[in-house]
Amino acid sequence: MSGHLKCRCDKPITDGAHLCAECVARVRDCLSKISERWEDLTDALASSEEGGEAGRQKGGMVSVGTNLNEAVSRARSLCSEILWFTVQVIREDLDDAGRAFNPPRWADEGEMAAWILQWQVPHITATTARETAEEIATDLVDAEKATWEALNPPPRWIAVTGCTMHTTSDKGERDPCTGVLRAKVGTGVMPDLECDADSTHVISPTTWGREGWKKRRASEPRRAVGC
Repeated sequence: MSGHLKCRCDKPITDGAHLCAECVARVRDCLSKISERWEDLTDALASSEEGGEAGRQKGGMVSVGTNLNEAVSRARSLCSEILWFTVQVIREDLDDAGRAFNPPRWADEGEMAAWILQWQVPHITATTARETAEEIATDLVDAEKATWEALNPPPRWIAVTGCTMHTTSDKGERDPCTGVLRAKVGTGVMPDLECDADSTHVISPTTWGREGWKKRRASEPRRAVGC
């Protein structure tokens, strides 16, 4: 038991643990959310790989998917590292105490997080070393935050294809627009395609979603677009 009366967050400790009740609750919450989100992280990583090579064009449209969703991959790595570290801490503590360590066979890190949550929170927040308890608590918060951010990315602009509209030159001539059509994704709605060179060049989802529009784009000469 810890002789410290205050948690690292400066709140009082009333039960002899290394962390206050609020920080212990946060450890439980992080483990619960990591466990609940692991399948979604796995699905998100797989779906982000389906687009193939980053930036590859398909039928005149730039694929939104990437070869590797870096945010999801990073979140999974952070979770895996802290969960395995926690298990190793428990193993070493039990070895030092002359006790056997026989954890179950986990199918994945989601199950591992659920097991730690159900059986090992008192150990990692009170029995192991104070510094270790604080390190685990900190890393679990970082890992849980990463899972949320990976599964709930902020809206962002992506380049889709060259602008399909025209401009009028100083001489009154009709010239192809040299801009790039972009879409703001992650808003929860089907986006317009908006030209980065002329704000009046906007294509609604009802237009760009039609097969005829896609086929015409596929038959036109392709040119590289930048994000």
